[in-house]
This record gives sequence, C-alpha cells and structure tokens, in this order.
Amino acid sequence: MRFYQRLQNISETKKDYFFFIVLVFAGLLIFAPSLQIPFFSDEIAFIKRNTVSGFSQLPSLFEKKTYDGFYYRPLGNFVSGILTFFAGDNVLLYRLFNILLQIVNTFIFFQFAKIISRKIENPMLAYSAAILFLVFPGNDYALLWHTALFDRLLFGLYFLALLSFLKNFKVTVTSIFFFILAMLSKEAAFSFPFVIFISDYFLNEKGNSVKSALKKSGVYFLFLIGFILLRLLLFNNNVFTAQDAHGSAGLFTIVKNYFFFGGFLLFPFSPREVQQVLFAHQTVAFIAGGIGLITFSFLLYKKRFDKLFWVLSLFIILTILPASRLFMRWYLYLPSAGFVLLVCYLVFITFNKKKLAILFSLLMIFSIYTFSFFQKEIIWRDISIKSVVAIEELKKEFSASEYSSITFLTIPAKVGDVPVYQLQFEALTQYYLKEQIQINVLSKSYLSSWNESIGIISDESGNIILQHYKDNYFLLFDNKKNLNFDLKTGKQLSFPIKRVKGTLYVFFSNGKFHKINEQL
Repeated sequence: MRFYQRLQNISETKKDYFFFIVLVFAGLLIFAPSLQIPFFSDEIAFIKRNTVSGFSQLPSLFEKKTYDGFYYRPLGNFVSGILTFFAGDNVLLYRLFNILLQIVNTFIFFQFAKIISRKIENPMLAYSAAILFLVFPGNDYALLWHTALFDRLLFGLYFLALLSFLKNFKVTVTSIFFFILAMLSKEAAFSFPFVIFISDYFLNEKGNSVKSALKKSGVYFLFLIGFILLRLLLFNNNVFTAQDAHGSAGLFTIVKNYFFFGGFLLFPFSPREVQQVLFAHQTVAFIAGGIGLITFSFLLYKKRFDKLFWVLSLFIILTILPASRLFMRWYLYLPSAGFVLLVCYLVFITFNKKKLAILFSLLMIFSIYTFSFFQKEIIWRDISIKSVVAIEELKKEFSASEYSSITFLTIPAKVGDVPVYQLQFEALTQYYLKEQIQINVLSKSYLSSWNESIGIISDESGNIILQHYKDNYFLLFDNKKNLNFDLKTGKQLSFPIKRVKGTLYVFFSNGKFHKINEQL
C-alpha cells in the first residue's frame, strides 16, 4: 500500500523517465536474438542505394530516384543514408538501430495511450498498451527487416503529429511539420487527416462537433491534397497507378484484405499456417469471416455510445485503408498500436475494478506475445544464418575461375515466414560471394522448412524438371513466362536449358544450392 502511495506521489516526468528505462532494458532483452541476424533479402541493395561519401551528398537522397518506382519516400532514404554513413556494412549496428527505434516508437505511442487512459482515469492502461505493442508478434517484418525503415519512421512521426494536435485539440505548426515528414516517409500517412477528424470528434470534451472536426481536419486535408498534387506535377505519376503492384485491386480485394488484416491482428502468430488452412477450407473461412464481421458489427452497435471504443476501432480501420489493396505484413505496424490499445481498453472495462482479473489477462497476453515474438526471432536468426552459409558455399566453385556467371533455377524466396531471398537476390549474393559476378534467377520457391527436398529430373528432350513434394509452390518472374510452368498448382517447372560456357547452373534443395549434374 505504501509503495502504491509513493508511486502516486512521483511526478509524471519521473514516471516517464523510469518507464523509458524499463522499455530499453525490456527491448534489449527481448530483441537480443535479432542482433545475430545477418543481412538478408534486399537489405544490401537498400543500404548500397543510399550510400553517400559525405554529408554534403545527403540532400540528394530527397531527389526522386528510379528505385523509388511509383512511390516517393525520401525521408527513409535520407535516414538510411545517415545510418549507412556511420555503420557501413556492420550488420550489428543496423539490428541495434532497429531495436532502439522500436523502443523510441513505443515510448511515443505510450504518450498517446496516456491521453486515452485519462478518459477512464486509469494510468495502467497506457503502460499495458505500450508493453504489448513493444512485443506484438505480428510486427516481426517491420522490426527485424531493415528495409522496413519507412514504416518505423512513419510510426513515430505520425504519433508525434497526433500528440501535438491532441495537446490542446488545435492545429499546430509542429503537428503539420511532423505530418509532412510522415508523408515523406510512407503513403500510410495519408490516413492522418481522417484520424484527426475522429480524434477531435470523439476525444475533445470542449466543443466537439462534426463542424469543428471538419474544420480542423480540413487543414490537414489541404496539406494532403497539396502533397499529392506536387507528386503528380513533379514526378508525372499518380499516387497509385494502374501499373503499380496493387493498382488494379477492386472492392472485393479490399474487403478480403481487411479480413486478412483483421485475422492477423487477432492471431499474429503463424500467418503461413493460418493462410494454408484458409485456402484449404475456403467455405469454412468464409463462414468464420462472416461470423466475425457480424460479431464486430454487433459490438460496434452495443458500444455505439462508447467514444473510446469507436475512436480506437476507427483508428485501426483508417490506418489500414491506404494499404488495403495489398496484404503485406509490415502494413500492420501502425494499426497494431490501435489494436493493442483497444484490447487493453476492453480488458479494463470488462473487468472494471477487478484488479487481479485485469492483471492476469494482461500478463497472459503479454506472455503469449513475448514467447511468440522471441520464437520468431530464433527462427529468423537460424534460417538467415543458414541462407548465408548456402551462398558462401558456392565460393569453392569459383576457385578455378572457370565460371563468370551463375544461373539459379530456383531460390527459396521464403522459408516459412522468413523472406531470406525474397527481393534483390543478386545484390545479396554478390555481397556474400565477394564477387562481381553475373547472377540470373529463373524462379522463386516458397518452402515450409529450410531442409525441404525439391525433386530434379530430366526428360527425353533434355529439359530439366523441378518439382515440389510438399504443399509449397514455385513462382515465376514476369520475364520467364516462356518456361513450362504448371499454373494450376505451381508445383512443377520445366527448364529448356541450353548450357552456356562459363555459367554455373544450380538449384536449391535440402538446405543447399546444388550444382546441376552434367548427366542431366
């Protein structure tokens, strides 16, 4: 009792300082395995493209680059350039930076959660939500993948802009400044004016009205429109174009992705296994999704007078909206903050003043989240280390310098949930081989485990045939459509290879790259 009274007498600043120290220790402890993850996927390509020789070159990273594609996210490139200038190719420093940025983002989110907690007069809501966000297992892509820097930058700037507004529920220069920086980080920031509207309408206890919320959010909408127009005029491309990876998605796709996003927020543990079950039992999945939608709609109706429930629910829906046309795990980094806060809020109002029930519920969720994230880190670390060994083992094939290029018939783009060779495989291979050798990849392979077997035979015509034995599949690149590919199952590929002198042909199976036997 005395301890609790002393805790109440501590100033808010000291409490925040102490909690930040707790987050630092907890973050370093929980995320320690991630420090051992080597570079994977497109991280090397991302680092190289933003490498500068001096600080004077950093402003050039704000220019529109060809590698930006249809996007314009210069702040991520700029911060990456600063980090690369100091860290070089020291992978430990990049992993440590990931952890520290997650801790800082959690603390910024904690300040927002404190505003929500004051509405129910229970400060423990903010502490609980922050701790759950720190270890939310669905954020493994956003936290462990350095290339997801855009999402982490967006998150901190987004909430800093929101906090500046919520301080007095007024449009401020600081809030607009952070909003602009957030838009320069990633397009998910486009949801911000909508969030301002719901925040002012539901949280502002003085003069909250539709008119007031529209007036204040309208200022941010003007900056949003101006930013989009500048992109149109300066870069001659739309925000979302038909040529974009998800530009052709329709309403059905958006609704389907909302189901995926919602399901993954509720069960952020083994998305690949859940996805396989959903595709194998689509009718059951459709019925379950319908029941979930009805249940959520009923909950919204039942809580129709609960302003906090509405603002948190709408926060999740609105922050998913800009990315709703394509289901990608890292898109949930921002919405997951609203989700954990909503979960904590429901726990607190459900058990009301039953402190033991609240504590038990939150500890159980925290334990599950922490164990799941820690387990994911171990898997990411082990598989990524094996992926580096697999590439480096190819070095011995170049000892006699008889090869000038490598053709990979298939590479494991994903192993379970780990995107080891998902993107920019050429740059990653050249980095670990320490050779500027020509790399050609014909297909990607999605595997359940690292040591999975992929069959290889040759037919009467001399074609090489690869085949999956388990419930996995191949994926062709756009420029390889001429290959004989079973489009229905994606489980078999036929390669009419004409051997080129000086080219090493390899395929992946049983955890290694194998040189194609001359007899095939």
